[in-house]
Amino acid sequence: RRYLPNLHRLTLISDVLGAVRMRISSNALRSVDVYGGLDSFLVSQPDEVLSLKATQMKKKIKLAHAAKSTQENVA
Repeated sequence: RRYLPNLHRLTLISDVLGAVRMRISSNALRSVDVYGGLDSFLVSQPDEVLSLKATQMKKKIKLAHAAKSTQENVA
């Protein structure tokens, strides 16, 4: 018998990236809800446990937050 993850193809909404289509397990989806959204979930996870696509999204989110904070400091 094989135990496979319960994967779903979903469109998740990111505050920075907009709509993102991903294959995500039910357990990870519950974790996203607990952390309060996709952005905060990805930022809180270490790169080793994330897929390549999720790691790339995490970098884009961090860059966007850094640019936003720089703009706030200038203004």
